[in-house]
Amino acid sequence: MVSVRKTLSIAIEIVSIIVTIILLTSDIGSKNPFVFYSLYGFVIIALNLCIIISTQKKVITGTTIIYSCFCLFQFGLPIVATLDKNYSSYYLSILPNEIKVLGAQFTILCIQFFTLGLLVFLNQSKDNLKISISYLSDDKLIIRAAKWLAILSGLIVIPLYLITVEKTIVNGYSQQLRATVSSNGLFNIATALFMPACLLIYCYESKRKHTFLNIIYITSCILSLIIGDRTSGIGWIVAFVFYRYSERSKNMKKNSISRPLIIGIIFCLIIYLSFYIGYARVNSEISSLSPIKVLESFVAEMGFNFTTICFVMMYVPGITPYKFGKTYIEALILMIPKSIDPTGTIRNMVENLPHEWLYSLIHITYNGGLDFGVGFSPIGESFLNFGWLGVIIMFVLGSVVGRFFGKSDWTKLNNFEKYTYVVLLAGLLTFPRRTTYEFLKVYEYSIIFILLYLWMFCSLFKKLHKK
Repeated sequence: MVSVRKTLSIAIEIVSIIVTIILLTSDIGSKNPFVFYSLYGFVIIALNLCIIISTQKKVITGTTIIYSCFCLFQFGLPIVATLDKNYSSYYLSILPNEIKVLGAQFTILCIQFFTLGLLVFLNQSKDNLKISISYLSDDKLIIRAAKWLAILSGLIVIPLYLITVEKTIVNGYSQQLRATVSSNGLFNIATALFMPACLLIYCYESKRKHTFLNIIYITSCILSLIIGDRTSGIGWIVAFVFYRYSERSKNMKKNSISRPLIIGIIFCLIIYLSFYIGYARVNSEISSLSPIKVLESFVAEMGFNFTTICFVMMYVPGITPYKFGKTYIEALILMIPKSIDPTGTIRNMVENLPHEWLYSLIHITYNGGLDFGVGFSPIGESFLNFGWLGVIIMFVLGSVVGRFFGKSDWTKLNNFEKYTYVVLLAGLLTFPRRTTYEFLKVYEYSIIFILLYLWMFCSLFKKLHKK
């Protein structure tokens, strides 16, 4: 049965979408429509967050974290550029004003449809995550398997992190060095498995034995931040903090504000650390900046992905026709490892992914001036495929988030369900800066591969002991 509160929330969201569509099809009479829509988008984002919190009756949940990150990455830059008249952005300045307005309009609609999909499935079921596999209930065996995986992958990841950090501290940040490290296939596989293995240990191991693991996990995240992989580093830290918060909130008084306050402090520290590392890349002075300026710069840099939809609109459909779902189909096909494809078809498809397509066009347009990479975004990918009808993809994405994170009672989840919850949370935090292919690879390594590895480990271990 749908509650009155949820029905009202959905009704408000539908009305707000209708208002937005009316605005988009009308002459607003503004001298600077980009500023108007940036402010309007800020109001919509704040309203939606209030609606989500009111519907859940909680502030810190998986859905609020994912929603906040989604909006931050997709619309952070327009908000900062509009609220601070003294703020200047080179990347916004090189974009035609008409494209910026269209990008803001489409992004606002996408955020609203994402929120609507989330609200439809919010609080729908108490058992959103239901994973019941016999071998996953053997805690001791799972812990042993996870430790072996963490050790083997850690022997590759941590030394390479340390070497890269040492070179970064001595010689300064180098995009070339980071690219060289990222191109190492063995390192990429080890990285994709190391953090999930650590989280798996967390979910199964006794909390009294977490001290050493805490040091390894947090250190790895910080090293990742230092070498420039801030999106993944922050994602894994937030997932870790959320896990710890959820575990301890079981014994927390209902009206206690201590835990949320601690979460807020940790989040502020993450913001400052991320900001400091970003400015250290260009040897900028930050000692004179106020906390407000630090927050502003953080939001603007994270919200840089707003430029993705603008660049996509510059080329689609004028230069590149709509893909009509092709990139989503290819993302599913590309879950097949390249190593088992003798024809080279998989490798060729990887080279034509949306972010590679955009990189090539921007390289030509700006003569290599933006070759550091502008990334991509789910909003940009939805427009690349279906144009303005891509808002439907955002509704589907919001529905997926609401379905998996909307009502899972943490106290009723088994160990592997908690692991799945946190891993999906970490993946969705970074998804707003990536393509569908990149998110599915996270899902493939963190859940499908882990399940396969645990099954093989448990089966082999039991056979050996039978002998």
